[in-house]
Amino acid sequence: MRSKNLFLMVFLLVVGTALWLSPVSAESGTTPLSLPPSSNEFSSGNTQASVDALAWYDGLIEYSSILNCPSIIGGFPYFENGMGTYVGFTADPEAASPGINQTYYVHVIVAGLGNSCAGQRAFIDVQLPANTSLAITPSTPVYCFAGGTPLNPPSSCPQTLPASPFNPGAFALYSPDAANNYTWPVPQGAFWEFQIPVKSTTALTGSPFRANVWAMDGNDNPWLRPEIGVFVFSNTPVVIYPTPSTEIAQNPDLSYQYKSQAYIYTFNQTGTAYFDLGTSSGNYSLKTDMVPIPNPGTAWYIWDDWVDPPFNLSPNTTYYWRARFVSSGGQTYFGTEQSFSTFSSGLVTLGDGTPASCNSSSLNTALNTPGLQTLKFDCGGTPVSIAMAATKTIASNLTIDGGNRVTLSAPANSRHFEVTGGVVFALENLRLINGNPGTGCGGAVRVSGNSLFISNRSSFLSNYSPNDGGALCVIAGSQAELYSSLFQSNSAALNGGAISSQGTLTVLWTDVSRNTAGGNGGGVFFDSPFASTSMDFRRSLAADNKATGASSKGGGIYLNGIADINTSTVAQNTSAEGAGIYNLNSTPSIESSTIASNQATGGAGGIMAGGAGIFYVRGSIIANNLPLNCGTGQVSSLGYNLENTNQCAFNAAGDKKSQDARLDRLRFNGGASRTMFLKPGSPAIDAGNPAGCGQFDQRGYFGNPGEVFFREADGNGDGVKLCDIGAFELLPDDVLITDIFLPFLRR
Repeated sequence: MRSKNLFLMVFLLVVGTALWLSPVSAESGTTPLSLPPSSNEFSSGNTQASVDALAWYDGLIEYSSILNCPSIIGGFPYFENGMGTYVGFTADPEAASPGINQTYYVHVIVAGLGNSCAGQRAFIDVQLPANTSLAITPSTPVYCFAGGTPLNPPSSCPQTLPASPFNPGAFALYSPDAANNYTWPVPQGAFWEFQIPVKSTTALTGSPFRANVWAMDGNDNPWLRPEIGVFVFSNTPVVIYPTPSTEIAQNPDLSYQYKSQAYIYTFNQTGTAYFDLGTSSGNYSLKTDMVPIPNPGTAWYIWDDWVDPPFNLSPNTTYYWRARFVSSGGQTYFGTEQSFSTFSSGLVTLGDGTPASCNSSSLNTALNTPGLQTLKFDCGGTPVSIAMAATKTIASNLTIDGGNRVTLSAPANSRHFEVTGGVVFALENLRLINGNPGTGCGGAVRVSGNSLFISNRSSFLSNYSPNDGGALCVIAGSQAELYSSLFQSNSAALNGGAISSQGTLTVLWTDVSRNTAGGNGGGVFFDSPFASTSMDFRRSLAADNKATGASSKGGGIYLNGIADINTSTVAQNTSAEGAGIYNLNSTPSIESSTIASNQATGGAGGIMAGGAGIFYVRGSIIANNLPLNCGTGQVSSLGYNLENTNQCAFNAAGDKKSQDARLDRLRFNGGASRTMFLKPGSPAIDAGNPAGCGQFDQRGYFGNPGEVFFREADGNGDGVKLCDIGAFELLPDDVLITDIFLPFLRR
């Protein structure tokens, strides 16, 4: 075992934060405790004379999300943080303060960060740690600060905190504003701080102090609940732990280092600290490391990185450990049991081949495996449905493969996955159902923080968003790629019944059907008018979607940005205007596609543009849409298009107008999604661009061997191979499916 070394250490007693300054070579060690004050990105710095010798120790910030008001007025709405709030307490751990029955302060910070059209106000109450009560007296009052300045008049700062009407056991911080139900105004730039004196009758080790902040913002009006663990000291030696108690760091060679740590309050006693390690709870027989504490002192920081060749930690293993202090007088003081899990090789297989082994608990354990990179399932040969225990935040690269047998049902009032932090998250052969978050966009998946979401052969069914994106929401800066997937029966209260994207969106071989939006984009809502983003909707289907608002636009697809609709069918969608595709201020291209049988209550039912928008159309069928196929003056033909009326200004080479396209109804004719078969005699057959119509039709037909770069076929039997207009390529051996109705027999 390498020798133990003493190093000068500085650490922060802040939830989730500690500074690791020891050299990598040290297996374990001790240092005297020294504590600088903590800070948040909008810390106040206000400390009253009564707590001048102490420092604030603060928790993490909780945020609300709102639609930026000027962006709504300007027609380019985007989300931003509405409010931010955190809590903290005063302490001087070097002096073991606060002590039992000693008055100390906790505080709540609420800041206005965003610009909501409805304005923002907050109701605030606080829940104290265990065995803790208010200690408000004339000499230890409640202090209130507005923008860093003491509240004026001072009488506006409440000195009585009654029971909260909303959260049992909490104390309310009422404002003097009776006209606004005693709530606090939190406009953009506002900054409130409330310092509350309290007293604890027992020692505390991380007992939670929480604020409940009702962010009334005219959007989702969420409850924000920031929290921190509070420490109160006694004069008896004690072992406590920071959060996390084991830090994990990745080395340059991509291996991992595990550092377990504890704080020993010895109160001038000398002795020896120990780290005990095992692989089962309560059994620490695997390894014990010794850390001498030869000098008197109040408190010590000790650590162990478990590096002691030939002993090594095993991958994908959960270890249990504790720290203990044995004084020179022979008395032992135990810390509570802690645990950590080592990273796996990256692959985790959930299940033992039986359906019962694939349940909510085992899924939650698998999803939280350290180092997880790929999750697969072994649940037996029959399909299984697993209820998720909680929304999983994806903050590292991960692939989940359901093997076409697994359905994940979202937790109550939650979405399935929150993707953030610039990661790549892929779903393969999986079904997500019943997502319904209480706030925010994305019923099943929300993608933010410059992340990439990939769906391969996955289904999103019956999910709901109270905002945008019934199944999927992509925040600006992030991306989504959807391959051979199904989005069906999803709904959104606002825009994008299935999909809402402010970032680059790729849709290939995918079916977006029977979704509903209360605003725009019954199927897809693409709102990203930036040169760096685009949407590619290719060899896919948008059908039977609805945008139900009185002025709704884009029953199938709503576009505001660079977009390409290629070899796809957009059919049987409904909205107030632009039931097939609505385009705002953009110049999307439509190529080798079929836009048919969409119905609007006004304007054009097929394709319609607003503002400076215009469609560039080539090799496509636009037919049988009501009340009109196209908006007047909103189409530029690039040739070889077909229309059943004369409303789209199809006057370029190869264009056909006022001709019945002879489309069959939408149904499965092979391929991943439904198409519209070209009936015999259709003027679209072999009438496409002689230069070619791309490699595939929507079904995936790609020509004969040796001709795989063209979808040409001799559909009309004249001996000449030419591609057809629209998304469907008629092959010589294609047979039109006819409906057969059997007689009804009474027996």
